[in-house]
Formats: sequence, C-alpha cells, structure tokens
Amino acid sequence: RLPLQDESVDCIISNGAFCLAPNKRKGFAEAYRVLKPGGRMAVCTSTVREDLPEGTHWPVCMRVFARLGELEPMVKEVGFEGVVIDMSDSDMALEVEEDDPAMVGEEPHDDGYRGLGEKGSTSAAGEGKGDDGKGDDG
Repeated sequence: RLPLQDESVDCIISNGAFCLAPNKRKGFAEAYRVLKPGGRMAVCTSTVREDLPEGTHWPVCMRVFARLGELEPMVKEVGFEGVVIDMSDSDMALEVEEDDPAMVGEEPHDDGYRGLGEKGSTSAAGEGKGDDGKGDDG
C-alpha cells in the first residue's frame, strides 16, 4: 500500500516499475486509489505477447512480465478511462525463432537471455479517473 491518502495525487509516471510487480492488478488499483478525480497516469513497462516457453531458465523479472493483451482490460477493470497502449516507440521488441540455439537448455548463454515472441516497452497512457472519481461504472 502506498503511503498516500486516497485521491491525493494529480499524476503518476512509472518507467519500468510495473513490470516487476508480481500482482499488476493490485498495483494499478493502488495507483487508481491515490489519483485525484481527473488525474492521469503514464506507464512504460516490459511485456510479453505470449507465455514464455517452459524448459528455459527465465530470469524472475521476465517470469512476471504482463501479457500485452491483458493490460488494457486490467486497467479498465480497475477504473481507468481513456486507456491507450502505444507501441510506436518499442525499440526493445525482439523475435526469436523456435529453433534458435539460445532457446535450448536450462542455463543462460554468456550473451544473456532471449525470449520467444516479442518483448517490448509498452506505454499505457490515458485520461485516468473520470471527473467523478469513479471511473466508467460510477
């Protein structure tokens, strides 16, 4: 729980923190709680497009990345409005073929971990809370 009062913050900017949160929904709900009505949030986070394949020793941070397709419904369910997922500046996108030697084995290669599918930075920005502070349902 953030040490902030309800509806006490005008703007939240997160550059990478949400990708490490094991419970993303709880993190977004907490951000929503502290935002003032009309407040805004911008998040840059690493995501995966599909589940990581088993049989590879993935670093903990990658194991808790959100699936890209789950972010928008999740933040809308929490109450955010005007959600935009912006992939236009996703320089970290990476595709790896299934037969890539970096995908085999349980230990990482000296050149680091590589993922299957794409992993990128996703900017999610939106209007945040509606003026009534209750989101779409209130």
